[in-house]
Amino acid sequence: MSRTPVDILVVGSSVAAGSVASTNKGWVALLANALAHKYAYSLVNEAQGGLNIEITREVLSFTLKRFQPRFVIIGLSLANEGLPWTSNAKQALQVSRNFEKGMKLMVSMVIANNAQPVLGSVYPFDEYRDFHVKELRRVHVAMIQWGWPVLNFLSALDDGHGHWRVGTAADAGHPNDAGHRAMFNAIDLSLFAPNVPAEQESRATGDVHVNSLCDENVQCQDQQELEDEPEFTIV
Repeated sequence: MSRTPVDILVVGSSVAAGSVASTNKGWVALLANALAHKYAYSLVNEAQGGLNIEITREVLSFTLKRFQPRFVIIGLSLANEGLPWTSNAKQALQVSRNFEKGMKLMVSMVIANNAQPVLGSVYPFDEYRDFHVKELRRVHVAMIQWGWPVLNFLSALDDGHGHWRVGTAADAGHPNDAGHRAMFNAIDLSLFAPNVPAEQESRATGDVHVNSLCDENVQCQDQQELEDEPEFTIV
């Protein structure tokens, strides 16, 4: 297998791949152009439509060895894990926990390959119900609390109900060009600066306040309370 070192590797699903955006160039293409101009970085996008955590982990395993990147951006959706099709809060919790476990495993893979993980946050879906939105926001907060850089897409796109803001969606699960531009604008390019200290990298981009991700209709549960709940099986 030939090895072609790059600065940044992107893995993920259709939104990261730029699906539905004009000429299939979305936020990753905008980021690639910006980082090429700012830092002369090379970027390879291995995101593919329809991928979930399990398949993305396989893609990551192969591409880490092939490209030997300095940074790895992981951009995935809770929708591809099946969250919109769960019928109650217990099922939604199971899906979101599986997502978190899978993301943490991929972060470990990235670190083991001497690369810096950067996580694309979760983002809206127009068919989420209240109990879906509660998990969407809980996972978003949890990812920020892990301590690795998070690209804060949710705050840029959430209409307050876990759905896309007006004018940013192409369909229920994908942003349009304006949505992709909003995702790109949420990224702090300095996260990718050469020789950035680890403590500076370990933060979310954009202003994030945990309380702002919860509202009176969809309350965020206490993290410890969630950890104490038993596992559930989706049926």
